[in-house]
Amino acid sequence: MTPAEAGFDDLQWLEPMRKRTREIEAETKAIRALNQLYKDNDKAMKTLAAMRPKFRVILDQAIEEGVRRGYHKAYKHTDAPTDEAVINTIEDCVMGALYEYFDFEDEV
Repeated sequence: MTPAEAGFDDLQWLEPMRKRTREIEAETKAIRALNQLYKDNDKAMKTLAAMRPKFRVILDQAIEEGVRRGYHKAYKHTDAPTDEAVINTIEDCVMGALYEYFDFEDEV
């Protein structure tokens, strides 16, 4: 009886090598993807390092948001708040907006 008649594939012994080849190909593909990710990350980090924030624009935006929020909040529960209430509410909201955009060192 021949191996073919017994149900054995003549190339059956190659299957473990084929499986390992597929594993190596998958690992190689993953390594290439990681290398590309590292290159992209390095490029992004260099771009970020070259960037500088426009503090004046950020500060203006935070103040404007705070003033708008404070003005609307001052009139939220009353139709005629006092000037002092409006000013205090606007100040609180401006400081809140500044704290959203900036970190302040604790005063000693």
